[in-house]
Formats: sequence, structure tokens, C-alpha cells
Amino acid sequence: MRKKCEAVLVRKRGGKLLEIKLICHGKQASTSFATDNVTSGSMETKPLEKYHDLVEWLEKEGKLQEIEKMMLEIFG
Repeated sequence: MRKKCEAVLVRKRGGKLLEIKLICHGKQASTSFATDNVTSGSMETKPLEKYHDLVEWLEKEGKLQEIEKMMLEIFG
């Protein structure tokens, strides 16, 4: 069985993208989001099963946060 990965998109009211988190299955408990700190908005999840190996490798190399920031710059 393949492990699951997902992207969590956090948006402010009005739809502006506030945060992107890439999460591998089993790591959700240690993840905090901008909406945890009294920011009102919405969260949307997108499955990333096709990219599990890439996300896992980025996490192992310590580059996951850099990629999240880059994606936010591009799409935010």
C-alpha cells in the first residue's frame, strides 16, 4: 500500500492564498497552520499520491519548507 501525501492550502477570507503545507502521512500531528493562530479563513486539501517519493525526499533533505515558500511566492 502506498503512503499518502497531501497539500494543504490555507486561504484568507476573500480567497487570497496564505499558506501551503506539504504533508506526508503520519506527520500531520506536528504540523501547525496560520489558521491555528486566530486567522480566519479556509483550508483545502489536495491529494499528492503521485508525488509521494518527491515529497518524502524533500522532507528527508530538509528542503520541504523552502519548496512551500517558493510555491506560495508563485501562487500567492
